[in-house]
Amino acid sequence: MVWSNDSRTLFYSVMDHEFRPFKVFRHVLGTDPKEDVEVFHESDRRYYYLRLVKTKSKAYIMITVESASHPRCTTRAPTAL
Repeated sequence: MVWSNDSRTLFYSVMDHEFRPFKVFRHVLGTDPKEDVEVFHESDRRYYYLRLVKTKSKAYIMITVESASHPRCTTRAPTAL
């Protein structure tokens, strides 16, 4: 989980049936969780490690997926608001 800079928006990951984090959602405090927006979906099962971190400047939230057996690393950077 990572909080955005507005302190009202939370980015969080969810696990699939194999306990592999594969989706990231955005939730705004005070809203129904059913309204959360999916911002990332990793459909390739080879990538089992997903990480959410803020950049050093705190301007972006990085979504990184990795796998020990497949060295590709994908990064997405939604604005931290």
